[in-house]
Amino acid sequence: MRVQIQSAIESNALKAMCLIVIIVLMCATAVIGNDLGNTYKILLPGVFDRSNIGSIDSLGWYGLFKTDSGHVLESVEIRTKSCPAPYSSQPGDTTGVSITVDHPLKPLFLVQCPREFEPGLVTTHFSGDKWINPGQLIMLGECGLSAFGQLTDEGFRSPREPLVLDYQVKLFKYPLWYGQRQVLVEHDRACAEDTPSIIWAGDLDRDGQVDLFLDILNHYAGRHYALYLSCEADAGDLVKLVADLFIHGC
Repeated sequence: MRVQIQSAIESNALKAMCLIVIIVLMCATAVIGNDLGNTYKILLPGVFDRSNIGSIDSLGWYGLFKTDSGHVLESVEIRTKSCPAPYSSQPGDTTGVSITVDHPLKPLFLVQCPREFEPGLVTTHFSGDKWINPGQLIMLGECGLSAFGQLTDEGFRSPREPLVLDYQVKLFKYPLWYGQRQVLVEHDRACAEDTPSIIWAGDLDRDGQVDLFLDILNHYAGRHYALYLSCEADAGDLVKLVADLFIHGC
């Protein structure tokens, strides 16, 4: 009995510590131009804590799907259903919400926006899930995405995890090193083996300029998805952060 009680205490303590880490990381994540407003929303199919995603209107959504012919944007209707929240152990809990889409394929992401997007094939420069490491250049049509920072011998969470100080993700426009540029993500400290990642890049809004869907979190315990659109960019910028979604994973 004592062993069971001790195990339960340790399990609850681990969950509490994980939640504290997530809250700190959310507060510490610095994004340039993060005046999101309430005009755009992004979602993924899955189960979420309802308090994290707020109210959901099932209409006005688009899904980006990967098909044999390429990436296709389609108008979709999402379905919501109350359910237990992720990691909840309370009997009868209904504080979670299940998100599904009436479509045979799983979307890369869902976006609700105040303007009408044009359905059909979407120009895509990148699709996958790739860490954005310092010194690495990811070409995206006429643009490039790269990370910068100072690699140190100090560990991030342990001596075996290299630490990057003053980590930044920058978007460049051709010519890459002399043209227009913009800082998208900043972390004072980042793990060199668990950096933010690029998931998709292309022309979602069909204005001829690159748009981005990134995971901007620098931690194993969750994902912080962010959608950047060129059609909403402020003067002098290439893109603007229009919507984000944090999903804890602990």
